[in-house]
Amino acid sequence: MAKNKKVIKYRRNYDKVIAVVTFVLIAVYVVCFVFLYATKSSVKTYETALGSLYDSESFTALAIRDETVYYSNYSGFVNYYQVEGSKVANGETVYSVDETGKVADLLASYSTDTSNALSSDDLSLLKETLDKYKLNYDPNEFSEIYNLKTDLNSTILASISADIMENLDSLIDSTGNANFFNAVGSEAAGVVVYSTDGYENFSEDQLSTSCFNKNNYEKNVLKNTSGEDTIVAGDAAYKIVNSENWNLYISLSKSQVEQLDLTNASTVTVNFKSDGISTSCGFELVEVNGQYFGKMSLSKYMIRYATERYLDIELVVDEATGIKVPSSAMTTKDFYVLPTSYLTSSGNENGYLISYEENGETKKTFIKVARYYTEDNDTTDTSDDYIYVDPNLFPSDSFVLIKEDSKETYSDIKTASLNGVYCVNSGFTEFKVGNILKKNDEYCILENNATKGVELYDRILLDAKKYSEGELIY
Repeated sequence: MAKNKKVIKYRRNYDKVIAVVTFVLIAVYVVCFVFLYATKSSVKTYETALGSLYDSESFTALAIRDETVYYSNYSGFVNYYQVEGSKVANGETVYSVDETGKVADLLASYSTDTSNALSSDDLSLLKETLDKYKLNYDPNEFSEIYNLKTDLNSTILASISADIMENLDSLIDSTGNANFFNAVGSEAAGVVVYSTDGYENFSEDQLSTSCFNKNNYEKNVLKNTSGEDTIVAGDAAYKIVNSENWNLYISLSKSQVEQLDLTNASTVTVNFKSDGISTSCGFELVEVNGQYFGKMSLSKYMIRYATERYLDIELVVDEATGIKVPSSAMTTKDFYVLPTSYLTSSGNENGYLISYEENGETKKTFIKVARYYTEDNDTTDTSDDYIYVDPNLFPSDSFVLIKEDSKETYSDIKTASLNGVYCVNSGFTEFKVGNILKKNDEYCILENNATKGVELYDRILLDAKKYSEGELIY
């Protein structure tokens, strides 16, 4: 009898094989994804914002004001009671002259009395004066140190001048020198200045290039220049600026006039470099003895710069304001230039009726045109003869426009390039038209109110030349 043979079948473990293969595929996918992500260049974007561009050039300007110098009728020790650059009323005491010096000594001791402490406002004003000096410090202008001393002394004196003036009569009487003391009031209302330089009666026909050479400039400071508080009868005591209307003059070459397009300019913007203040003002091109000068007429900030004869300014012309984008973000796209006379409607939609060839068959279809552009990038105005339409809307690059209820057709389809950017708000590149108002090598200013064009806070690609329309970015 044959032996019974028992065959044992082993079950193959397909589940483990499938698991291993799946794991390997996932691992390969993850490695490839990480590798592609690591090697993929990062997408640089820019958020649009408002900004401006302008043409400008820097100048040293000569400030001319309506100024009157007043002279002392007395000799002696002088004390000043008004801060330079402040407004004074007609008759308000500006300075006093003590012919013996006794009253001056008493006023000086009164001023240094520790009971006459400075207020917090006075201390703030002193700090502001020091900060302004530090900001405009020029090691070549050592005389400005004396001007700083004058300003600080004037500020301190002004803080107690009201008390001094209130008790002045009693102080003078206590010295027994009332007949030798003279308080002098301002002869006109205006802004008080304690310096002269010969430009007080300057007229426009005196303009020359030498007027702008600061090396030739001499300023006679009337107050506390060397620590001697004395004055002689007939000396200039103070100056009053009579009006807040003033002029700035700049020297111009013919090439500057042409480059800045100043021949017919009537207004310009002036930036004062010392403190960044900017203002618009009237402009006039003046010619004196064959030399060009620019005249800027201002009605503001005279008090701020009342003590300055020369001001460093930036002359701004042809300023454009709008959406500011980097020049590298700009690109172009071709659009069909189509006549508005062929626009028709289907239901509530506007568009064009066209015919085109496909596989040897002539087809007709209505192309909905929801977005188009005119010369002004307006998508609602169809008063222009032609509009710019996106070619991507059309099924073929060869087609004929058909005028509804007419046998007329239009086949002279032309294209034109429009400027714009790639917007990536939705994760893929979308071309948006941007009408350039002004540009330089770094930035462009685009029109801000272009309907369906570039808008504020759009995310745009920083380097447009690396991409094309319709690319998936994120």
